[in-house]
Amino acid sequence: MSKLQIGTSGWVYKHWIDIFYPPHLPSGEQLSFYAQHFATVEINFSFYRLPERSVFETWRKQTPSNTILDFRFWIVKHPLDNCFSFPSVAIIFQIGITFFLLLKVAAISPT
Repeated sequence: MSKLQIGTSGWVYKHWIDIFYPPHLPSGEQLSFYAQHFATVEINFSFYRLPERSVFETWRKQTPSNTILDFRFWIVKHPLDNCFSFPSVAIIFQIGITFFLLLKVAAISPT
């Protein structure tokens, strides 16, 4: 039987303070707190730019080993024919594999 995992699109939201996060929780501890309540989270950060390796290492340290980090990627289209070009897809796949190896990623969401 499959297991349904519930999470949100991101975890860094100021309006969650006092509603979900305790009032004085440092922002650097929000992911750890979040991971105590949800088994998965979408990483929107990766859609806008590739994070530094140290960011991945920090996320790995702040989450339990069974936490699913679902990365959102941009997809580069070929400018002449407006369709996916092989090199672009290959680069995205390589980035995805790198994320998988750096963290314990269970899902990759192309956008």
